Amino acid sequence: MEDIKSKQAFILWGVGQSFIDTCELSAEYLLKYTSYDVVIYYGNGKTSSLTSPRLQKIDLSTFDFYKENFIDGKPKFAFTPYITKLALELYDEVAYIDSDIQVTPNIKDIFNEHSKITIYPLACRYPWYYTLDRGRDWIGDKVKQNIPYERQLTPTLGISCHIANKNCLSFIDEWVTLTKKLVTDNTQGVHEEAIFNALVWQKGGNKFISTKLAWVPQPEAILEVIDIYNSPEGKPLHPDGTNPSYILTKNTWGGGMSCFPLDKNEFWGLHTIKEINKAKQAYLYIEEYFNKL
Repeated sequence: MEDIKSKQAFILWGVGQSFIDTCELSAEYLLKYTSYDVVIYYGNGKTSSLTSPRLQKIDLSTFDFYKENFIDGKPKFAFTPYITKLALELYDEVAYIDSDIQVTPNIKDIFNEHSKITIYPLACRYPWYYTLDRGRDWIGDKVKQNIPYERQLTPTLGISCHIANKNCLSFIDEWVTLTKKLVTDNTQGVHEEAIFNALVWQKGGNKFISTKLAWVPQPEAILEVIDIYNSPEGKPLHPDGTNPSYILTKNTWGGGMSCFPLDKNEFWGLHTIKEINKAKQAYLYIEEYFNKL
């Protein structure tokens, strides 16, 4: 593989054609909205003709980790920690983006957060202190037994969007090892995100990225976001006072999940839209309306 001159890059991964397709869609806009490299790790499907001098597509089937943990046509568990580790062999610093995230031009500022990185990846907080209410459901006993921690020092962290540098490699190695060891059936409370949070809390971590993504079911959420930013007076705020943000009332998963930052310049995009047609529509709305804010 040719040497990489750039020190920072966005990374995505997708296994299966639908996930590869949404990765490439986001890659197209990451290339448009930022000046960074973009790397797609993919498997069990084909990539499109999308090309750029700043784009790499890497077939996961060439790696032993993938071969060992790919069962019955799908991954045994999410490869996010492993993908982050692979990317740090190529770059000094990487920003990971889930395949079901549609980004706005503000995503160009993600690396401004890197000064907060200590020894673990800097992840986006969830919209609420989730495990304080439903900890038994979200962090399983199997995880707690292997990663004992006394108390939670940060909000629950979502690895769907995180940044990491080489200072994080020891932590990521541990994250990879424990994911492979513990996640055997993807049961509730035993997954790579729960392991990440338990490791951060065990180490007394208190750094994170504030809420910048709106968890939404529909692309029309962009229109609601724009409406609120244009006329913020009287618009509902998130009920969790530790998380200053607006909350959506129309295009929402409910329960305080679908919130977004008070500052329009900090809004990075939508999360959880997986269908390619809806993702494309979200980008059409972003392209048409976002720069009018």
